[in-house]
Amino acid sequence: MESCPEPFSGPYKKAANMRRWLQSPPVVVLLFACLLGGIEAGLRLGLGYGNPRVVLPDDELGYRLQPGQKVQGPRGTIESINSKGYRDREFPAPQSEPAAFGPRIVVLGDSVSYGVGVDAAKAWPRQLEHLLRERGHPAAQVLCLSVPGYTAEQMLRAFARDAAYWKPDVVAIELTSYSIRPHRKLTEPKQFPLGNFLRRTAIWDFLRRKHWARLGGEGLRAEQAVLQNPHASEHDPRWRLLEQQLEALAQELAERGAALLIVATPRLDVAMDPTREESRWREFAQALPGVLYTSAAGDLHARIKAASDAVGGAGQAPWSAAACFLPGDSPHLDEAGHEVVALRVQSAVEEWTQKSGRVAR
Repeated sequence: MESCPEPFSGPYKKAANMRRWLQSPPVVVLLFACLLGGIEAGLRLGLGYGNPRVVLPDDELGYRLQPGQKVQGPRGTIESINSKGYRDREFPAPQSEPAAFGPRIVVLGDSVSYGVGVDAAKAWPRQLEHLLRERGHPAAQVLCLSVPGYTAEQMLRAFARDAAYWKPDVVAIELTSYSIRPHRKLTEPKQFPLGNFLRRTAIWDFLRRKHWARLGGEGLRAEQAVLQNPHASEHDPRWRLLEQQLEALAQELAERGAALLIVATPRLDVAMDPTREESRWREFAQALPGVLYTSAAGDLHARIKAASDAVGGAGQAPWSAAACFLPGDSPHLDEAGHEVVALRVQSAVEEWTQKSGRVAR
């Protein structure tokens, strides 16, 4: 009579040993580390996380980009930050003889004017300078003070501190209905080795961008309320305050013959249907003689429609070089979109120079 196999002998014993081995603390830690390593590699190599812009606390601006850094942005673009904390070349010092300039333009904005996802040379402020120099203004200069996440309040503070001395001919400020939100103040993180290491990982960068920005105190809750419905009556004081600040800046510029230009850079949904465009800034500009206004919504819509019709898209935006927006990123423009905005702003500046009697110098 054949004997029965002993419990956990042969293959049964090997399987039991394998389970015990896999459940041992060192192996669990090793497997977890491998899992995190795979996630880290996927986020860093596949999606571009893990090389965030370094931002510093700033008592006046809330935060600013660390001067001198050079990071790889979304889609492989290189972002070089100058000594003042902006994605631009070093700002020129004002010359004693203003005839050496013409026209001088300062661009204030957020991540759109900053040029997220495109090379700095292809962002609309730099394209604007190139267009002006090509079309009769060889000494034109454009300074870009745009920083991702900046609100209108931060833009105006940045201008007063870092560019007002330059006495520009035109201050072009990129505004949306979300620009009224309160600005976020950055606090200095506690410095300890493990924390410094974690903040450089792609996992940390992903969580910071996608999830933790939704959490926080009163400041973040107020910001989220504006993003959900910027036209709610509870935000009327914010609208009035910003309009007063813009009016004061417009008057200050007008006193020396300069102008304030409001630039509307719509999201994809508005570019697809320009009838949905925000009208409050246009109405504000029309009510004040010293404020100019231009919008790229109509031109973006025409460019998208032409590209869509060419591929039989029946009005749907094709994600191609002609679609004007980055793939899957409805607020941010691609190179073609930045070109559309640059052309609109160039046209507005040219019209203003003619009406004001300015000549190329």
